[in-house]
Amino acid sequence: MTNSIKTFFAFVTIFFVISFAAGCNETEPLCPHIIDAPGGGYTEHCEGKLKLNGILDGQIARNLEFRQRGQRVGNLKKIRGNKKSNRLRVNLLSVVGTCCWKVIDRHGDSQGFELGTSDVEPRIAHIRYIRGMRCDLI
Repeated sequence: MTNSIKTFFAFVTIFFVISFAAGCNETEPLCPHIIDAPGGGYTEHCEGKLKLNGILDGQIARNLEFRQRGQRVGNLKKIRGNKKSNRLRVNLLSVVGTCCWKVIDRHGDSQGFELGTSDVEPRIAHIRYIRGMRCDLI
């Protein structure tokens, strides 16, 4: 290849990189695919735990922990005891790590929990589904 062709391809590459990244900010959905460094947007994946403290069948104290690792949106986790009836009542909830969490009851009502949530009584006491996700998606 001649120098003029190499220069042309270098110019075109630089032009596309600069024009593509110029419109990127923290709210732009393309941003995490371009910049994934501290101070340069948010990370593509999150890691963390949701800790639940509840009572099963009105008498037995239960501590449950749900984990989220290396995914943008986690799988839907189920609490079997609340499938058809209200067997497990959650009294306190805490978020640990870089993920945010959404809890859903069996009727479809949902509530989101952000980073730093600690020992909070959820509005939805009888949680059926739990999903961890990146906080900009909640």
